[in-house]
Amino acid sequence: MTAIGQGLRENLSRAAVAGGVAAARLRRLLRPARGEGAPRVVFFAHLSQDVAVLAPLLAEAARRRDLVAEAWATARLQQTHPASLELLGAAGTPVRIVGHQWLLLGAAPGLAAFDALVTASESSAPPHRVGHALTRVAEAAGLATFTLQHGLENVGLTYFDAVHRQVRFASRTVLTWAEPDGLPAEVPEATRAKCLAVGRPDSLPARGLLPGGDGRPLVCVFENLHWHRYDEAYRAAFFDDLERAAGERRDLRFLLRPHPAIGARSADHARRLGALQRVEVLEPGDPDLGQLTAAELAAGALAVVTTPSTAALDAACAGRPVAVAAYGLALPAYRPLPLLARSADWLDFLEGAAEGREELQAAGREFRDRVRLPGDAAARALDRIVEGARG
Repeated sequence: MTAIGQGLRENLSRAAVAGGVAAARLRRLLRPARGEGAPRVVFFAHLSQDVAVLAPLLAEAARRRDLVAEAWATARLQQTHPASLELLGAAGTPVRIVGHQWLLLGAAPGLAAFDALVTASESSAPPHRVGHALTRVAEAAGLATFTLQHGLENVGLTYFDAVHRQVRFASRTVLTWAEPDGLPAEVPEATRAKCLAVGRPDSLPARGLLPGGDGRPLVCVFENLHWHRYDEAYRAAFFDDLERAAGERRDLRFLLRPHPAIGARSADHARRLGALQRVEVLEPGDPDLGQLTAAELAAGALAVVTTPSTAALDAACAGRPVAVAAYGLALPAYRPLPLLARSADWLDFLEGAAEGREELQAAGREFRDRVRLPGDAAARALDRIVEGARG
């Protein structure tokens, strides 16, 4: 698409959203006042990773009687990750399929009948624009609106770069894992004022032990979703040192799990993954392991190595030693976890994990307790959502 065509499409989209918002304002004026019954809450998912964020809240909602939950999922999510819909509806929650293009145009039929909207990922950043558009319509219709911190690398909240400096949230409330005063200094005050700490809702219980394997202890290595953030030197060092570690520690089984939502890989990335020696590359479609979450994989591992990602917290919560591939990045958000910068760091970390060194366990506990509040985060989040939905 040409720059002119893209600009025209964006202008039309903005105009349509404005029209949808105006219609929603009219519906807000016409809707009846909220009653004393249980409020109705929409939980919205568009990306595959949204489902893992929302699932603990839906499971908790199914146990409560102070709200009525409904899940909305886009047709694109249904097409690309059909298993996600099963997880969304696992607790008995009704799941409605909506067209994401219509949402971008401000059309959300039936939304004004609800009292609150909860999105897993909503912001002005392009990957989250569908939830952002829906939230704007919900705000105009008078719903209470919430979005969730969905990761340690949450653009506009915990992560910023030259491209993502002006990210904004349309939701009235951003439910965070830790207190807002611990967020980076780059967070705009308008965003920080929306933040309310509830903790990180726990992942759903593991669905079973890891299948397969040959009896060797497992080292799980995770790629995150944002490879474009790292330069070629970082990428090359990460794969080279992984391969060297697998060659040096043949008593360990190395499993590399690319992020399931990474989409199309570059030719160089795909070639490098295909050429790895003594490292199993887990593909999302793998019939045995492909559907397991990062938390489930980490729970079955001797040790975890990850690029900067939430997998570090999954490992720490599972009580597994975890290290982060740094290669020159400062990564203050991950202190005091070991930061890997060369091949020797990998080997030292793996040796410590095999020996059960207490300092690795202590680092994991300190990291875990710093980046998320303890306690029942799902219940706390729903308490806040119900309170907001009641107005």
